Amino acid sequence: MKSILATSAAFFFSLILALADQKGHAHDHDHHHDHGVGHHPTIFIPSDLGELWSHINAYSAAVIEFASAGDTDAVHKELVNLEALIGSLEAASESMEASKKDRTTGMLANTTRALGQLHEATDGEDVPGMQKAAKSLKGVMALLKAQYPKEVTSGVAEVKDDIGPHNGMLASFASSAGEAAGYLELKLHDDKGDLELWLAKDAAISQPYDLSADSVITVTFEGAQKDSASLVVRNLEKNEDEDGSANMRSGKTNYFIYPGDSGVDASWLAGKDFEAMVKVGFGNNSTKAFKLIPHIHHDHGHGHDHDHDH
Repeated sequence: MKSILATSAAFFFSLILALADQKGHAHDHDHHHDHGVGHHPTIFIPSDLGELWSHINAYSAAVIEFASAGDTDAVHKELVNLEALIGSLEAASESMEASKKDRTTGMLANTTRALGQLHEATDGEDVPGMQKAAKSLKGVMALLKAQYPKEVTSGVAEVKDDIGPHNGMLASFASSAGEAAGYLELKLHDDKGDLELWLAKDAAISQPYDLSADSVITVTFEGAQKDSASLVVRNLEKNEDEDGSANMRSGKTNYFIYPGDSGVDASWLAGKDFEAMVKVGFGNNSTKAFKLIPHIHHDHGHGHDHDHDH
C-alpha cells in the first residue's frame, strides 16, 4: 500500500512540476487547428493540475451540451478553450512514468482526433455530425480522465471568459452601490508596456459604454513598480485603437490608452513575465481586483505585429 501511495504521489508531483513551468496564458498557446474564424481562447490556462482538470470537466461538458443543442457558435467558442486546456495536459503527460505515459499519450491522441472531428463538423454546420462527434468526444474524455489520479480530476470550474475579443483581460464593473454596470477589456502589450482599454455594456465588448472624451480611467496595481496608471483618449478626432478602428461617437468614447502622448515612461509594464492584480475605476464605477498579464507579441508574425503610435 505504501509503495502505491508513493507512486501516486510521485506521479502527481511530477505533473505539477511540468505544469508549473507554464505561464498560464491561454492566448499564448499555439494550436494545431485553425477552425472558427475570429475565435480564440478566452480563458486562463491554470497551472495547477487539479484546477486544470476542473476546467477540462467544465468546458468539455459545455461543448457537449452546446453540440447536442446544435449551437454551432457556442461550440466554436468553447471548443477553442477546451483545445487550449487539453494542450496543456499534453505537456503535463511528458513527466509521467513510462508505464502510464504510453497509454495516456494514446488517449490524448484520441482526444485530439475527436476534437478535430467535432471542429470539422461544426465548421461545416453539420449538426448531426456535430452531435455524433460530441458523443465520441465524451467517450474518449472518460478514458483520458481515467489515466489520472481521481483526487485531481473531480472538480468542476465555472465556465466564464477571462480574455476579451482584443486578447486583453476581461472584467466586469459596478457602481459604488454594487449595481452591475458593464464590462471592460484591459490589454497590456508586452513589448512596450502600453495599455489599451475598452468599456462596454456586454462581455463581448460589442456595445460601447461611452464616456465624455475628457474622462480619465485609473488602473491601480498591487505589488507592481508603480501604484497606478491614468488612461486617456488617444485623440479627439477618431480616437483609433491600435488596429485602426475609430472609437469616437459625438464627442464620447469607450476607448482609452496609456501612456499615449503623456511622455510617461511605461517600461515598468513591459515584458512577457509581467503579472499583477489590478483594479480599474472611473467616475462612480470600479472593478474588483483581477489579474493583468500581457498580450504576447510574437516575432514570427502571429498575433499583432503593428507599430505602436504614441
